[in-house]
Amino acid sequence: METFQPKLILCPTDFSEPATLALHYGKHLADCFDARLLVLYADPFSPPPYFTAGQVEDLAKTIEHFKRAAHEYLTRYVREHIGGSGKVERGVAENQTVPAILLTAEEKKVDLIVMGTHGRSG
Repeated sequence: METFQPKLILCPTDFSEPATLALHYGKHLADCFDARLLVLYADPFSPPPYFTAGQVEDLAKTIEHFKRAAHEYLTRYVREHIGGSGKVERGVAENQTVPAILLTAEEKKVDLIVMGTHGRSG
């Protein structure tokens, strides 16, 4: 019988308490299996509905600023909660949450996804 040996574990986060708890579980599983852990934050970085064509350049700069800030925050969040292990990767996806998780899992050939839930439904 062959045993399950994940090489890459995806841990999506929205920085909430349930996501942070899942991050700890994901790190523990990665350590147990000597796997890499990919912590993913997704945001569509959508423009506000009221912007005009003349604001496109400023809006593009603002969105890039928010993306950089998201990367920096994710780095601090991971370091604060699970340390700075070399087997931990971080990623920010410019997408809605569910499509970002599914695309990342497929593109990166993720073996396991560990994520939190708010427990509101099945």
